[in-house]
Amino acid sequence: MKVVLHISIFLTCGLITQVFTQPRMKDSDVNYMVKYGYMEAVEKGKKHTDEEMRQGLMRFQEFNGMDMTGKMSEDMTSKMETPRCGMKDMNLDVPSDHPRAKRYTTVGNRWYKNDLTYTYKSFTPDLSREDVRKALQDAFGVWSDVSPLTFTEVDPNMPADIIILFQAGEHGDGKNASFDGPNKVLAHAYFPGPGIGGDAHFDEDEYFTKNGNRGIDLFQVAAHEFGHSLGLGHSNIEQALMAPYYAGYIPNFVLHPDDVAGIQSIYGVNRGTPETPDPQEPVYPPVDPDFCTSNTDVALYDGTGAYLFQGKQVTFITMRGTVPPETEYPKLIAEEFQGLPDDLDAAYYKFRRNTYVFFKGNLYWQYDQNKVLQSGFPRNIGKFDVNLPGDLDAAVSWNSGYTFFFKGDRYWLYNEYYESFVEVRQNINRWGGIPGNLNAALRWKDGHLYFFKDGQYYMYSTLTYSVDLNVYPLPSGEAWFSCRPGSYQYYPSSAHVPALNIAVLIVAVLSCVLHF
Repeated sequence: MKVVLHISIFLTCGLITQVFTQPRMKDSDVNYMVKYGYMEAVEKGKKHTDEEMRQGLMRFQEFNGMDMTGKMSEDMTSKMETPRCGMKDMNLDVPSDHPRAKRYTTVGNRWYKNDLTYTYKSFTPDLSREDVRKALQDAFGVWSDVSPLTFTEVDPNMPADIIILFQAGEHGDGKNASFDGPNKVLAHAYFPGPGIGGDAHFDEDEYFTKNGNRGIDLFQVAAHEFGHSLGLGHSNIEQALMAPYYAGYIPNFVLHPDDVAGIQSIYGVNRGTPETPDPQEPVYPPVDPDFCTSNTDVALYDGTGAYLFQGKQVTFITMRGTVPPETEYPKLIAEEFQGLPDDLDAAYYKFRRNTYVFFKGNLYWQYDQNKVLQSGFPRNIGKFDVNLPGDLDAAVSWNSGYTFFFKGDRYWLYNEYYESFVEVRQNINRWGGIPGNLNAALRWKDGHLYFFKDGQYYMYSTLTYSVDLNVYPLPSGEAWFSCRPGSYQYYPSSAHVPALNIAVLIVAVLSCVLHF
């Protein structure tokens, strides 16, 4: 009995020792997992469940080639302490039924031209300007050598596709994107797009060097960040340039085949112009004639179709460009979104949270994907972000990561990942043809952005990042609601032939008879 007792005590003590020596997730670990996309953020005051943390740990372990135990380990702690890029590793908004393959990722954003320009907003004092320029020219060359892209430096006073900045701490991207001191986040860059899109920022708290000297090799970091500037996400192949962790100086650097495959999947291999999508013009349905004579107040696209609001009414257009059969659109707004007021200012669909967000005056409302008002709403707009003004004109989702807000002749760019603004009160002139004082905006299924003002609409091409002012604006009633050109009736059907048109036809026939 004594032997059995001693064995039991020994085993119990061993288990207790194992429990207390097993590394546990600290708050900093949880923050890391959220920041880099392995776990979703939770509302203030709430904590992640044990299962959410386990799933997050397993995603981290899978991405980094570790045993998927779902438990914290010393290897994970060591990996989290490795200097790295500040961009996310995973996007939980893109679900997958299968394990993620070992390869590069693309984000769906690209430049629709081959000849790109760049300029410097500031330089690092760690190296001479000549050395900085040489390192970054070589970094751009990594990508131009295997793609049709070219990169040309332009004067800082000229418009540029990619703006390069060296600065420590908070540097204008919002507090959640602030740099965090030496040997942590080294740099970050933004995917192609308007405004800040394409820009690359380097943490001045790092000591940047060249050719393997002590410090952080600027060429290696810049080449990685420019991959993001061109539309590449992080790769889970450890040897790839687009892996998220800093690998140090690599003599005689050669781009990994995974990186080559990634960039060529976006831009091709030849020196000619890569093929670009040929989006089809959407076909829109007839709706209530009131929509022909009124300005569209608010518009949003939720991935299944578009909601368009005017005064007290809302209608819906499916992805096929038709009103859903057996529905009663247009409806009163309160019928579609219970508790939502009329005469809204702006709205958009938050793809990261699958929520509808509406704005009016200094308040905003959030509805879940089932159109149920979320608890605690409406809230003051300052709760959304202190930088967001009231009485907005329009809002539009660029993609799941970025949302633009418009008021007067200004716009604000909101980073949905960091939940903070990266551009505040920028002049709308930067959009190339979009007027100020908009009524509404949305991104449609063809990938382009549509802006409404005073009964007209403008198409902002995401291929050229501009509006073709030789074509737009066009009447919104005719294009979006199938209203008859030159009148205020929608296209005729057996049920909706305007009486005035019949009278005109009778008069015309009688005139012909009398004439002959």
